[in-house]
Amino acid sequence: LLEVVESPEITTLIAPLVFCDTNDDGIAVFDLTQVETVLLNGLDPALYQVNYYDDPSQSIAITNPTAYPNQSNPQTIYVVVT
Repeated sequence: LLEVVESPEITTLIAPLVFCDTNDDGIAVFDLTQVETVLLNGLDPALYQVNYYDDPSQSIAITNPTAYPNQSNPQTIYVVVT
C-alpha cells in the first residue's frame, strides 16, 4: 500500500525566544521544542517530524533541541517539518 500525503504548509511566524543573560556571556540554553504547538498550528504532532538546524544549509540537525545552547547572539534557528 502506498499513500501519498501532501506536505504540511507551515505559515505561522514564531516569536523570538528570549532569555535573560545573567552571566553577560550571550549564551543560554533554550528548549526549541516549546514552539512546536504554535508552529504546527493544530496539525497532529504524531504525524509530523520537526527538525531544527543552526545553519541555513540544514546539513546537520540539532541533536538535542530541548537543551540547545545558542552559538551566537542573536541567532537564527531553521525549522523543517516533514
